[in-house]
Amino acid sequence: MRIGFIGAGRRAQGHMGALSKIKSAQIAAICDIQRERAEEVARRFNA
Repeated sequence: MRIGFIGAGRRAQGHMGALSKIKSAQIAAICDIQRERAEEVARRFNA
């Protein structure tokens, strides 16, 4: 399952952490109003 996130704040990162433990889940995209935060979180979660 490919998943995209709108927003890369604390709550979203909590969900990303849980999803990263599920083998069939892939974080496919992350966007945020703060581009730098979106890029940092994308690197952290291999999105």
